[in-house]
Amino acid sequence: MNPEDDLGIWKRIQASDSKAFDTLFRQYFNYLYKYGLSLSSNEEETKDAIQDVFLGLWNNRKKLTIKSSVKYYLLQSFRRSVFNKNRSNSLVSLEEHHRDMWKTESVESSIMARESEDQLKFNIKQMAKVLTPRQREAIFLKFYDGMDSDEISQLMQIDKKAVYKLISTGITRYRKNLKKL
Repeated sequence: MNPEDDLGIWKRIQASDSKAFDTLFRQYFNYLYKYGLSLSSNEEETKDAIQDVFLGLWNNRKKLTIKSSVKYYLLQSFRRSVFNKNRSNSLVSLEEHHRDMWKTESVESSIMARESEDQLKFNIKQMAKVLTPRQREAIFLKFYDGMDSDEISQLMQIDKKAVYKLISTGITRYRKNLKKL
């Protein structure tokens, strides 16, 4: 997910290159899916929101202007789509799908010892119980995606101080919970 490569792919999509569109979809589907599960526990609605974003992207490719970050555009559009879908259902607790939000499909996770994995799952369950949905989202964006506080504040539509507070109180709550274990 390199911003320069993404912009090159975006230019090809604007020229109606369906292979470039497929590349972008494959590149961001898993990422958006995991992010979506940090916002809503409904897997089908999360998948539908991803489809809606990419369908809108393709249908409006000639009109859209993405100058700096395709990834940021996708995140912003996807977040809006998820919240629109959840408006009628309201946001649900994330306890059911906590494992999907934080699990990564990497070589490191496959090498991880079974006991460590079980302990990690247990700790994540505990975190899901003590953090608010907004704290989970901010922490996901900060530590999973590596966004800085300015980007998180723009995406979540809150000021920078609120981002610091969400992350700080979330980590504090999580640490206190871990001490109880």
